[in-house]
Amino acid sequence: MRLLNTQTLLLQGFPENEVKRLPYGILSHTWLPRKKEVTFEDMQMDQEHYRNKLGYGKIKGCCEQARAESTPIDWVWIDTCCIDQKKEAELGQAIRSMWRWYADAAFCYALLADVSGKTPIDSPSFDETFKNDKYFTRAWTLQELLAPKEVVMFSKDWDRIGTRAGFRKIISAATRIDPKALDGIDTSRSSFSIAQRMCWAADRNCSIPEDIAYCLMGIFDVSMPVLYGENPEKAFLRLQEEIVKQTNDESLLAWDPDPDHIESGAETSGSGYTTSPLRLTGPLASHPRQFRNSGNIKTFNIWDQAFPYSMHSGVMEIRLPLVPVLPPSDLFILMFNCAREGKEGLVGIRIKKLHPAAEKYARVMEPIIEGIEGDQPKETRTISMSKVVVLPDTSRSHSSRIVRVMVKSHYYGLEFFDRKLASGRSRAKEALVGSCLETVLKQMLGGTEKSRGVETHQYPGVYEPAIQKRVRAPLFKRQVLRDFISLRLIWLA
Repeated sequence: MRLLNTQTLLLQGFPENEVKRLPYGILSHTWLPRKKEVTFEDMQMDQEHYRNKLGYGKIKGCCEQARAESTPIDWVWIDTCCIDQKKEAELGQAIRSMWRWYADAAFCYALLADVSGKTPIDSPSFDETFKNDKYFTRAWTLQELLAPKEVVMFSKDWDRIGTRAGFRKIISAATRIDPKALDGIDTSRSSFSIAQRMCWAADRNCSIPEDIAYCLMGIFDVSMPVLYGENPEKAFLRLQEEIVKQTNDESLLAWDPDPDHIESGAETSGSGYTTSPLRLTGPLASHPRQFRNSGNIKTFNIWDQAFPYSMHSGVMEIRLPLVPVLPPSDLFILMFNCAREGKEGLVGIRIKKLHPAAEKYARVMEPIIEGIEGDQPKETRTISMSKVVVLPDTSRSHSSRIVRVMVKSHYYGLEFFDRKLASGRSRAKEALVGSCLETVLKQMLGGTEKSRGVETHQYPGVYEPAIQKRVRAPLFKRQVLRDFISLRLIWLA
């Protein structure tokens, strides 16, 4: 761990075992534009090089405050200048260690860049400015606020304005963080459910998209490789997979889909299996914002025994009670050992059985179900749910299946065509999609298509890969339309 000397402003590295015996202060703040911060590279040069930078005021103020303690502090840690950001290994190690570094600090100084020390603390305008400070919206400051034993808060001018515990009510109102996590008495992360902690991060934002997952490793006491360049959804899925390894807390599954992905309903056939395509997804969320309404979901030991769940090779296995949806169908309610605080009944989600002969399921894209009575008829089963939903192909190698071709044309609008096409494993999906596209284009446009490039997209749920083509098709004798065609295959039977 590299620390900054509060007198000389020189950096020095210390072994981890020595840092534990060394009292140090730590700064919690929101970053300025990178060019305005004093970085590790700047600190290798003469002080005259970086003293005019705007970020130098934060370093100077932090060091002065540490020196002003009743027992002066000789060392501080500030992320902008104590980490060599250009070394991936060092940056990754710092990110994985950050919760511990903030928890072990003798003092944590939180700098609120939008709050003026000249505004009286007891005035309404102060409360409004305080709770709207960007400090409470940034992703990394969440663990910086929660990990230390005590947090002292300062205005942008380094005037002391109070402590985290003293402001716990207004902070809780602004961030949805449970006040008990702010009073410094119970700082145990496991005292709060997974859903509660995810809720605290729901509205946080970060400059690097993947950081929305990496900044939560400490809050959930997990560790994983830091891979900048992977998309944020993959990073967040990896985070949840690591959480599954550490806990049996089923509230991890108690999230609501984004509003534009919510399923509106489904139709069932006489056999009880759905005929209209449901929006399906895996058991894990794609972003913390999907836990925005889960801040009051707590976990209880309701059943006679705890049912652990696990995840291997992207497949979750979980043993929980299932309540069939009447009339009998392939739809069930998966009951959790969770409930909303102050409300009766349990919470759960609706799931769909993907195959009549196998215990493979997928979640229906709809909000959490509440108020489930624990004494209603149910059956406890061990089921599997893949994080990426792929419908099983039960057809034989040369059998036929009915497929609905959904074609979206910029000019013609949305149309559907039902086709009976060979779908056996011996036939490539690309050929199936290609032949279907050719048929549709001839029927829909009345002319031959000229490919302008093919782009394949993988959709979650029941969709096969979609093909999009830009085509030239005759409308009238002297007109040519450049149209953008999007095609999806939806298996019906």
